[in-house]
Amino acid sequence: GIWRPESKALNAIRTCIDENPNSYKKAIYDEQFKSIFEMSGESLKRPPRGFEKAHPLIDELKRKDFIAISSLTQKQICSNNLVDT
Repeated sequence: GIWRPESKALNAIRTCIDENPNSYKKAIYDEQFKSIFEMSGESLKRPPRGFEKAHPLIDELKRKDFIAISSLTQKQICSNNLVDT
């Protein structure tokens, strides 16, 4: 993931999503990915400049951060197997 990328990098990410929607969807909507991770981070309230509000991936394009989070329990964190987990 990437947290608060500079505007040039953020625009490049958004352009890549726009130009490769199937690849992006395949990555983040993959069942194995979704079983472990959840996309997180802040998003814009309105569509970014250059993108229509009706874009099929508008919620993804509105992201300011592209972070995949995996929650861990206290038991997992305190386990001797944390690194493996």
